[in-house]
Amino acid sequence: AADIFVGAILGSKYTKPLICNVGKTYNAVGAGKWTPCILLLTPGADPTGQIKALAKVRNAQVDQYTVSMGEGQEKYAKMAIDNAMINGGWALLNNCHLGLGYMSTLTDYLQQKKEEDTATRALEDSKKTTGGDDEKKEEKKKKKGKEKKPFKCHDNFRLWITCEAHSKFPIALLQTSIKMTMEPPKGLKAGLMRSYNEVVDEERLGRVPESSWRDLTFSLCFLHSIVQERRKFGPIGWCIKYEFNQSDLEASLMFLEKHFYESGMGGISWSTIQYMICEVQYGGRITDDFDRRLFNTFGSSWLSQNVFHEDFRFCDSASLGGGKRFEYVIPRSETINTFRRYIETVPDNDIPSLFGLHSNADLTLGQIEAKTMLDLIQTTRPREASGSEGKTPQQIVSELSSDLLSRVPKLMKMDDIRQLIVKRPKTKEIEWTLSDAYNPNKKITGIDIPLNVFLFQEIERLSKIIMIVKDTLRDVGYAIKGEIIMTPQLSDAIDAMFDGRPPRHWYVDAGGVEIAWTDESLPDWFDGLLLRHKQLMDWLTSMRPNVYWMTGFFNPQGFLTAMRQEVTRRHAANGWALDEVVLHTEVLSKVTDPSKFKMGSNGWEGKEIPEGVYIHGLFLEGASWDADKGCLGVPKVGVLFDNMPVIHVTALKQEEAERRYAKSLWYDCPVYTKKKRTDLNFIYTPKIKIPTDERKKRRGRRSDPLSNLSDPHYWTKMGVAMLCSKK
Repeated sequence: AADIFVGAILGSKYTKPLICNVGKTYNAVGAGKWTPCILLLTPGADPTGQIKALAKVRNAQVDQYTVSMGEGQEKYAKMAIDNAMINGGWALLNNCHLGLGYMSTLTDYLQQKKEEDTATRALEDSKKTTGGDDEKKEEKKKKKGKEKKPFKCHDNFRLWITCEAHSKFPIALLQTSIKMTMEPPKGLKAGLMRSYNEVVDEERLGRVPESSWRDLTFSLCFLHSIVQERRKFGPIGWCIKYEFNQSDLEASLMFLEKHFYESGMGGISWSTIQYMICEVQYGGRITDDFDRRLFNTFGSSWLSQNVFHEDFRFCDSASLGGGKRFEYVIPRSETINTFRRYIETVPDNDIPSLFGLHSNADLTLGQIEAKTMLDLIQTTRPREASGSEGKTPQQIVSELSSDLLSRVPKLMKMDDIRQLIVKRPKTKEIEWTLSDAYNPNKKITGIDIPLNVFLFQEIERLSKIIMIVKDTLRDVGYAIKGEIIMTPQLSDAIDAMFDGRPPRHWYVDAGGVEIAWTDESLPDWFDGLLLRHKQLMDWLTSMRPNVYWMTGFFNPQGFLTAMRQEVTRRHAANGWALDEVVLHTEVLSKVTDPSKFKMGSNGWEGKEIPEGVYIHGLFLEGASWDADKGCLGVPKVGVLFDNMPVIHVTALKQEEAERRYAKSLWYDCPVYTKKKRTDLNFIYTPKIKIPTDERKKRRGRRSDPLSNLSDPHYWTKMGVAMLCSKK
């Protein structure tokens, strides 16, 4: 919408991507030797290659004067600058945001050197005008050792600085420098245009006299732009936003070129190419296993023999309006101008299927951008009453804290809780858990049962959160009344509550570690506290729940581990060991209401209680659940999250699990506690059933597995995962 508005008011040229070229910018500005050039670093952009290429054109040395800043690098940076001044080289200081202390002294140091250089040059000029008398005087001074050798800076000296934006970067250095920023291109068109202007040229295309080389070069550039642009979709794009940049593309092209020379057209090893590019060149940056799986999926589709076929398509065609469509193909040509002309015709707006995503991904992107804008607007919200009858922020927060304080659950002593767990019913829980190994004469208490230990730990952690919440709400009221000192933590809590957010220290400790669930809405966060307390207290004071609310646990991974231990104990007589069993998941498609679900004929009184646990409260992102077929389905338009039915999770021996999974097609679906997909939020990876024999062939064209719902790669590109929380 913003592009349409700007294009209509100012013109379409202001919406087209602008490629920043260091060489052209430098030539246009004409920086002198005493004017540093600062390049601001952004994710996905690395100007080092362009600086070195410009230095090569200018016949300047830069490699021997390059220093990466960090702890203890100040003396090496100073040495590089001094040597470059004398020898006429280009000093390059990388990552200077890691050496802000040295940066604050750099302006004065350059000014000092400039004054020394000016004085030396003035002295040389005076010698030319006065004759040899002054030279004799100078020689006498040098012999007496009264004056050191005069400093003179080489005219070809230049200073380059790369750094990230930092609030403490010295202003004086910024004011005396030329500032440039190299933001990563936005959109596939801008990315391809940048690759074919800065990395790929006519000379590179002609290095290998094979059409397959040019086709694979374009496919690799296409892949590079896609993995960069996919970051904008948040966790559904990449679990972690990696800084893939131009150096990764250059290194991959260099390897590809060498592989062509060594193997020849007939001896291309696709497994080698895919491994080196996906696992080494780009994969060296990837730290998440599921991100690695995703990149390998792209590599297997677009770095393969298929790209050489005339009917190959990267994805579905895009509508251009008026019944016209654009095909994402590889231009078959020998000249770079043909590739550039094709790139010029690429649509400005990318369709989600380009990235392997559903059209709902555009909604996700819109939410991310809208949230960023609204959060910024929220910070400018006035903190005073708007009129004489309006309540002040302090009055609003005081009333809110009093209301919440009255609803905070009462705490039980941990000793009392432990005794309740120890005395839990032996006749059912212990007997069921131990099965054949149960011995009534052996002294076993409730605290010896794995899930009961988990229950105690959960109540202990929740009690600490309740205590923090209770103390904060009480102290906020006292501080507003002036009865206690207003600390910075209480001031931040008041601001957060006024904005409708939970105070940060309720869910993050002083060390920055999350200690509770996160939510941007204070009412929702507090409701979550009450629901968690209710589930644990019901479990403590009565029998085990029929269905567990997975979202309500601090440590859901520990919950599943305790269940595995119990199932293993039941089969101890059969020789089961904990390291030999795996989790097995079954989705009960027909059970959508957990309140009506009974796992036995009469709860714990039944004789046919299945092993494992039943859980609910999970959401499916990137797909929908087809209850009729009992498998994953294409997402419904406009529905970002689909509620999952009740899920049965148990433990099986490895051999039995493999036997069951051999009967259908499965997708390894990761489960996380919240939308942010990191190892800290990861729970486990169940196998979820996918459709069988549902290949959507599109007029016989050869394209990647995106069109095959029966291929796990389809769901990998869609970013399908299950979440305990949508927030």
